[in-house]
Amino acid sequence: IQQVPPGDLYVMIQIQNGSEFEVHGVDLHTVRKINTLDLITGTKLDITIPDGKVVSLNIPKGTQPNTVFNVTGKGLPNRRTGHQGNIHVRIIGTVPKNLDSDDISLIEQIRRKN
Repeated sequence: IQQVPPGDLYVMIQIQNGSEFEVHGVDLHTVRKINTLDLITGTKLDITIPDGKVVSLNIPKGTQPNTVFNVTGKGLPNRRTGHQGNIHVRIIGTVPKNLDSDDISLIEQIRRKN
């Protein structure tokens, strides 16, 4: 910009209501639903973060519901320190709805083993 003295430029970032993320300081929190069978066997979860980039989380086999995974350095910037906050992803298990009687029988066999 011409004829403006040099100085610092501050940009305000606002996450809109309805976003998949909640802001807590410089950290972002989100909840993601994953099929319970994927929690048992493990899976990869792609998350689009507010800047439009995609980060991949490795969900290891045996992950328990309500486990929180941290994505370091992908949250909001701290204007005093210059460091980025983190993204905290809480995993919620969902039960598959389209299981047939054979599927249920297999799951019951596994349950009896444990």
